[in-house]
Amino acid sequence: RANVFYDFLMVNDDVKTNFFSSHGGSDYFDFNPFRYSYLTTFGLQMGKSRDGQFFMLPTFYISY
Repeated sequence: RANVFYDFLMVNDDVKTNFFSSHGGSDYFDFNPFRYSYLTTFGLQMGKSRDGQFFMLPTFYISY
């Protein structure tokens, strides 16, 4: 599975307004060893922040 994302956040502390955003994509790989009743998912998210820095985040979770 794959998806594309855009995140946006605006923070106003009555003195200054800050904007944070990022965009990128994610790839997910589902794995069901030995046909267990749960599904294991591995993923990798890659993106670029508002200030131009690239990031990569691994994901792992088990669904029951």
